[in-house]
Amino acid sequence: WKGITYDDISAEARFTPGHVDFQADSRSPHLDFAVSGGHDLGAELPATELFADLRNIDLSTFLKSGRFKDGSVSATVAASAIGMKPDDISGWVSIAGLTLTTPEGGTVNAGDIILEMTPGDSLRSVTLESRPLDMRLDGHFTFASLVADIKGIASRLFPALVVPGTSDDTHDGTIAHLGIDIKADTLLTKLFKLPVEFIAPVELRAATEGQTLSLSLDAPYLKQKDKLIEGTRLTLNADGDVPHSTLTATTTVPTKNGQMKIDLLTTGERDTLDTRVSWKIDRNKDFHGLIALTAGFDRPEETGILETCVRVLPTELVFNDSAWSVSPATIDILPKLITVDGLGASRHGQSLAINGTASPDSLS
Repeated sequence: WKGITYDDISAEARFTPGHVDFQADSRSPHLDFAVSGGHDLGAELPATELFADLRNIDLSTFLKSGRFKDGSVSATVAASAIGMKPDDISGWVSIAGLTLTTPEGGTVNAGDIILEMTPGDSLRSVTLESRPLDMRLDGHFTFASLVADIKGIASRLFPALVVPGTSDDTHDGTIAHLGIDIKADTLLTKLFKLPVEFIAPVELRAATEGQTLSLSLDAPYLKQKDKLIEGTRLTLNADGDVPHSTLTATTTVPTKNGQMKIDLLTTGERDTLDTRVSWKIDRNKDFHGLIALTAGFDRPEETGILETCVRVLPTELVFNDSAWSVSPATIDILPKLITVDGLGASRHGQSLAINGTASPDSLS
């Protein structure tokens, strides 16, 4: 298969009325495992049990790219569940000793993972416990209604960007709460080559109820190589009934001139987004700035094409006590065509301006 020969593989299944037991064993170097289990046949909520000893699984057959494309994985897996559909399943999965090996021979020990799902008419819960993070999702929802509600809120805020769903997509009874706690661990950075390391616990919280959505992120300390990023926080509140949304974010990052505090404020209403980004460096000479933008989105019925108009508002940027005035400007964005009018900044005796169009057609 895909240029790799697999041999010394055996499998067996035993059928009884309404049930099947199975087992398989492979001693192939690229696919070394043993698996056994059982499954109910024909039941409305069938029970399934599985045990797998993954001694060595070559990932080159299953991954097309990535750090572990030519690596391997090993683990012990046990699972027990009732039901087959995501909204019906009740059960657990345990993965012990998950180890990933790189082509160079390095290993990443991901530890143990436990996933539990409990459905219910009054309360549904999904929990995940692992070395790098713990997660809990609970509330009154189905996975389909949860996705539809989030999409519905977005479509009421920005109908030109997100196509509204049908009336059947709205579920006013949906209530969900999500909590993710990322631990002070380097595993996620190693696995996904993240630009930062989590050197202190990070909290992510989210909730949705009807047409409201909230999200918060609190990362007191992050590390980027030898730099310490402090006080990273983000909050989002959206209400599809108004419609209105507010996004705020703040962080402090080191620069060669001192600590720079960055703040973001974005407010949204129907197909309109106002954004303010400000920064200030803690130093003797003044170094601060503010960029203010207003974006409008439209999708005319006669064309169905998304049209975006970004207006740059006049603000001031200060570098080493030298103030620059940002000129009011307009940026019109169409598919394969961007038109810029008046983008630039000026100070006494100096100015910078950008005007024109950009498109794949070099003659434009």
